Amino acid sequence: MTPAQSITEALDPILAPAGFVPGHGSDDPVAGQVIFCAGHDEFAETLRSAHLERDAAAAGSLTGDHLGAALPRLGDILGRLFAPTTVCRRP
Repeated sequence: MTPAQSITEALDPILAPAGFVPGHGSDDPVAGQVIFCAGHDEFAETLRSAHLERDAAAAGSLTGDHLGAALPRLGDILGRLFAPTTVCRRP
């Protein structure tokens, strides 16, 4: 099993129900990469369903931002989405 396959096997069951497309990436046995994507609308709905309405609005404000400016804010949003208390509140 490649590193990418190990990553998708572990994270797909967590990220796919949260609105992300199952991971895809390289089969390189040493330096494989995995990408998980979520459409803007699906991601915003995921945040709202986790009672993170402010983060859903903030995610909407990232559209058109320079990647360097958007990544730290997106990292904060994802941190709150996958915080143990948020994950436990999900239906």
